[in-house]
Amino acid sequence: MKRLSLAVTLASVLGCSGNVESTSSSGTSSAGAGGATGTSSGGAAQGGTTGQGGTGGIFPTGGGGSGGDTTSSMSCPVVLDEGFHVKFTLDGQPYDFTSPCGSGDDGMGPLAYMFHGKGGGPHFDIFACKTALDPVPGISIFADDPTAPDTLTTIQFSDSDGDAPSTTTGATTFTTLGPEWTAVSGTFHGKLASVGGAFLTLDGSFLVCRRPDLYAP
Repeated sequence: MKRLSLAVTLASVLGCSGNVESTSSSGTSSAGAGGATGTSSGGAAQGGTTGQGGTGGIFPTGGGGSGGDTTSSMSCPVVLDEGFHVKFTLDGQPYDFTSPCGSGDDGMGPLAYMFHGKGGGPHFDIFACKTALDPVPGISIFADDPTAPDTLTTIQFSDSDGDAPSTTTGATTFTTLGPEWTAVSGTFHGKLASVGGAFLTLDGSFLVCRRPDLYAP
């Protein structure tokens, strides 16, 4: 099956990556360290529900750092017309992911939160998969400055086989960005370099529930 991955980087990228070639870096977890610039085996850790350290990989499970009430019983207002999701097309093929990736499903759709790293500004992270029981196929989005249009972003896509080998560039624009436990929406785009060298266009949008902020330990 064709290997697919997408890592989109623009302005001072603070996005995370793991098990994929990337040109950005971002925060750490207590068990799955964020990938440094270049190829990494760590990866960005999702917030999870217990605040424990995440495991490595492109869509790791568990906690993504300290801070934030990840055990809170709060939730975002239900979106009746659409529900929380990340929708996109890749080379004309549509995808609609409505679950977190390989972690507990709290019923609030894809996992999303603001990550505060050390030595730089915060970035907004989104992890979306077809099902919460399996981290692939899935997409992760790491947007540098959510207040800026076409902000520097890293986007990673993993196909159903978990293949994620390539990187290219793209951007994210936030339409709405409120505090924790409010709906966040926006659009993103980029190009994916396939194994054969062809560039595949990716365009999408998201409507996600912002969970509590996370902080690098």
